[in-house]
Amino acid sequence: LLSQEEKDAIEESNKKINVEDATQILQYGAKAQTKISQFYDSVLEDVKTRSTGEVGDLLADLVGEIKSFDSDIANTNKTGLGKLFTSVKKQLEKLIAGYEKIEVNIDKIEASLEKHRLQMLKDITIFDTMYEKNLEYFKELSLYIIAGEKKIEELRNVTLPELQKKAQESGEQLDAQKVNDMENMINRFEKKIYDLKTTRIISIQMAPQIRLLQNNEAELVEKIQGSLTNTIPLWENQMVLALGINNAKQAIGAQKAVTDL
Repeated sequence: LLSQEEKDAIEESNKKINVEDATQILQYGAKAQTKISQFYDSVLEDVKTRSTGEVGDLLADLVGEIKSFDSDIANTNKTGLGKLFTSVKKQLEKLIAGYEKIEVNIDKIEASLEKHRLQMLKDITIFDTMYEKNLEYFKELSLYIIAGEKKIEELRNVTLPELQKKAQESGEQLDAQKVNDMENMINRFEKKIYDLKTTRIISIQMAPQIRLLQNNEAELVEKIQGSLTNTIPLWENQMVLALGINNAKQAIGAQKAVTDL
């Protein structure tokens, strides 16, 4: 569906097409093709420089830090004789020391994740701009193609029959050569239109690819936000509980000693 402005642009372009000018035919739509080629280069360069892999590493590091700490705490729960010789106070000191050590690493990971999150939010907006730019180039190519097809239809249905009729009536070799030249020019122009259609197919394929990249970024942002707002606070919440329980154990131990005395 074309707007009136687009229809007028097609008509204007159609009037300017001169298939007898070989240079014009070769350059027809070339600017639009160049824009798309440069656009794809910029998209490729942009994707190459993205650090989504680093985000995955940071999330893996976060999980690793928490698991290593939980593993250390699990190993402090001694049984049998070992339990008799491990005071509640020492367990608490080890718990706090382990937490403080892991907390430094987690704070660094948290800061890096937040930095990536902000950058990715900007990238998601950039992908919207990319999508619109690709759509703009697609429309520009389409206008060239439609104008070219209208010109080919005119040449085949009006111009070429007129030349053929004139050649038949005159019997002149020069007129017959004009018919042959026109057929060659039309064929060459048709190939050019086919070339533009091929470029347009690439533009069509790029649209869902841009959305795919954008969705991947959005999913990573969601994972980062989940880690920052859920995983880390929940782990810290469990630390509050663990410290509270250990403090309670220490108090109960002291109370028991008093009772025993």
